[in-house]
Amino acid sequence: MLRLSTADACIVIGQADAAANIRWANNTVTTNGVVERATLSIVSIIGRRVASVTRTHFPPQHIEAMVRESEAACRARPEAPDYVPLVTGGASPPDWGARPAAADIRVLDAFVPGLATLFERARGTSVETFGYAEHGASTVWLASSTGLRCRYSDQLGKVEITGKSPDFKRS
Repeated sequence: MLRLSTADACIVIGQADAAANIRWANNTVTTNGVVERATLSIVSIIGRRVASVTRTHFPPQHIEAMVRESEAACRARPEAPDYVPLVTGGASPPDWGARPAAADIRVLDAFVPGLATLFERARGTSVETFGYAEHGASTVWLASSTGLRCRYSDQLGKVEITGKSPDFKRS
């Protein structure tokens, strides 16, 4: 993508996100699933003008059109008052070509027995539980025409639980 650019400088940012989740209501699991999303941003710099294009659908045959769109947007922009030249980089990080961090529904397998225990105890006290558990993973890549290459992966989990009285007047 960087090779396609005719701008003075270019930055490409790719991001892959995945999340596995379980949702429950009335002490019963209602849904679960895995969601995946990818985004691609192309930032063009011409002189002191900067513009970008971001897409969540970018088949290979559309990449050059994205680059041209970013360049056209850049030409139409005024100069950026806070412009600074891009940082130069060296070698790519060792994990540059590694697969993105993933979230698989099986990552929640250890959580499910505890959820069953929660439902059992809640029923014993006439409490209705509602909630959501999620494990997410994200990887971001950044590459610039000045040689900078960065990659960052992260994972995050969360659990949200609400207990309600049978008449739903208290939670």
